[in-house]
Amino acid sequence: MARDENSADGTDSRFVKRRRSNSHVRVLRATDLMRTGIDGGLVNLSTAGLGLVLDVELDLNEDVDLEIVNEIQRFRKKARGVVRHVDEQSDGSWSIGVELYTRLTPYDVSHLSRI
Repeated sequence: MARDENSADGTDSRFVKRRRSNSHVRVLRATDLMRTGIDGGLVNLSTAGLGLVLDVELDLNEDVDLEIVNEIQRFRKKARGVVRHVDEQSDGSWSIGVELYTRLTPYDVSHLSRI
């Protein structure tokens, strides 16, 4: 089931506006004893949450550590959050929504957003 982020009039119904991103993210699961992580893409973000695309499905309400990197801006950020939604895409990848435990600052968002 696809997640509908838009209201009937075509505007974003979220309380906190999302911004597009093309940064890289590594997701570290608590069950990953070797701490190798899962590489994926950060497609959108806000101060309160992240939208990820991964090749691996995550469990709902799973706690995750995140390493977010924007190589162009030479910016790195570590964060922690909880998985709030998981949707399979038509190409077999997974759209993952993560609610952050600690909000990103506007500075963080500006360095991770696509211009």
